[in-house]
Amino acid sequence: MSPRTKRVLVFLILGLAFALPLRGLLRNQGPPMEEGFMLVFPERVLAGDIPNLDFLHLYGPGSLWALAGWMKIFGVTLEAERLFGRDADARRRVKSLASQRHGNSFCV
Repeated sequence: MSPRTKRVLVFLILGLAFALPLRGLLRNQGPPMEEGFMLVFPERVLAGDIPNLDFLHLYGPGSLWALAGWMKIFGVTLEAERLFGRDADARRRVKSLASQRHGNSFCV
């Protein structure tokens, strides 16, 4: 099997692993407070409020702005919030795979 074929196969398997639980994750409720925060906080940012000045936000600074940008495009909906979370999870897994592939022991 050629290296190109192996690479394509790995990405197909990763895509399948990403897609299989997607329906259940979009239909079932997550932790209510977390989902509430991830819906209300980006909406407040889009309205002009500033995290940790106008409301308390205990996570890193970039995630809220990225989610607010996502919701500006796709709307402030539960589905948009869950897809953003799933996309972030997929990006973390791909970065981890890439770092392992190049011999780094650091996993993102």
